[in-house]
Amino acid sequence: MISIGLLGIKGGVKSRLVLSLIIVGVFLCGCQVPPAPGTSDAAASASPKSKDLAYSEQAEKPAVAEVIESQSVPQEEDVQVDAPLAEESPVETPQVVAEVADAPKEAEPAAAAVIEDVPEKAEPVPAVVVEEAPKEAEPAAVVADLPAKTQVVGTTSPASVVKEAVETVKTVKVPSAKAKIYAVDTVYEFGEITPLEKPTGTFHIKNIGSDVLYLTRVKVCCGARHELSSDELKPGESSVLTVTYVATTIGPFEKYLNVYSNDLNTPDVKLTIKGKVVRRLVWTPERFKLFLDKENGGCLPVKISSTDGKPFSLTLFTATENCLKADIDPNKVAKEFVVYPKVDLEKLGSLKIPKGVVRIGHTHPGCDVIKLNYDLRKRYAFAPKRFLVLNADQRKKQIRRLDILDNYADSSRLNTDGKDSMFTIESVRCEKGSSVLKSTKKLADGFQLAFEVTPPAPGGQRLFQDLITIVLSTGDELQLPVNGIYSPAALSAEKPAE
Repeated sequence: MISIGLLGIKGGVKSRLVLSLIIVGVFLCGCQVPPAPGTSDAAASASPKSKDLAYSEQAEKPAVAEVIESQSVPQEEDVQVDAPLAEESPVETPQVVAEVADAPKEAEPAAAAVIEDVPEKAEPVPAVVVEEAPKEAEPAAVVADLPAKTQVVGTTSPASVVKEAVETVKTVKVPSAKAKIYAVDTVYEFGEITPLEKPTGTFHIKNIGSDVLYLTRVKVCCGARHELSSDELKPGESSVLTVTYVATTIGPFEKYLNVYSNDLNTPDVKLTIKGKVVRRLVWTPERFKLFLDKENGGCLPVKISSTDGKPFSLTLFTATENCLKADIDPNKVAKEFVVYPKVDLEKLGSLKIPKGVVRIGHTHPGCDVIKLNYDLRKRYAFAPKRFLVLNADQRKKQIRRLDILDNYADSSRLNTDGKDSMFTIESVRCEKGSSVLKSTKKLADGFQLAFEVTPPAPGGQRLFQDLITIVLSTGDELQLPVNGIYSPAALSAEKPAE
């Protein structure tokens, strides 16, 4: 070993190469370093190796000895050629050095480091299903109208964080004696408003208790809308209830609202809104009747006035089926107008429904379009107005009487020649044959007709319909619908016997 050390110190590059080869060979074969030339036999025999190892050592000694013998101890001049020798074998030296440097290290520390860096495998986390908790059977509990949702959360990824399941359930507002509702003002006065306005009023609701106050519901009156700034009030907090009122009728009004909460002692608070709906324009008449036997239909002038003193102008005049017309000047501005409608009696008499509407437009900002309803007194009328057959039975005949009256008999009876011009009945027919005219009786202002009614077979129906047409001497045709309701006996008689 001393000789090997001296060889490594005094030798040149090649000597160091030989030394490296020896060290590598010893490590790989698990042998002791063979004794260098000149070492004692005692040192050589000190090896504890087995015979096999000794045999391998003897096999390697000749090769190593040849290398050592071929490399003589360099002289001083040999030192000068170290650099050229390094250039001749530039690859061999780094490879040997690399092999020496890459000698395996102990595996235990490295293995421990790997174990520390690898996170433990997380066990699969089962899916968490959050079910809605059963409600407690408390009769006084108030439940807010919130939709219930259930979210399923689960994962099997290692080292992942499982978030808590989120559940949105119907929040139960349990009545509390410590939560106390208080309305700062219970009445709101709107004053005078117009039909076009949509005024708003506010109420302040406060929690004067020591527990959370929940405003669970607001019940509003007809024509009112509401908006609540907050429905959950901590002690000392307030909420603003905004109420918007839409007027539907003219005149004073008083409406009520109820605010419900979880206050055990005062579960609801009653609020009041009041005011008066007024028109900024008024007109007379507000409704009128028209007649076929009067001049201009008996229509009266319409007077329109401003109640707030603001001038305005009229913009349009229309009527149902153009039965009425009027001349208006949109350029005229005034605080009051008088309109004179002109009635077209021919169009008025042809109305199928004896009523209509007149609309008058204007520029006043405090009122909508003026609407006047009118009724027409038609010349002919039925009494009763409906031809109804009750307890109809196809096996039985019924007699129904019908009066046809002339509403203008007094004024239209005499012609210019003085003769009686009262109408007469020319013909009567029934569309489905359920009613047959049996007799006609003259009245002071019309006729009374007697019909024999024979209903058709029910055919599984509870009702039957028909139509009677009456032709008058004046050329007018009057139509009267017939409606019948079968009796239970008639319906059961039609069922086949079992």
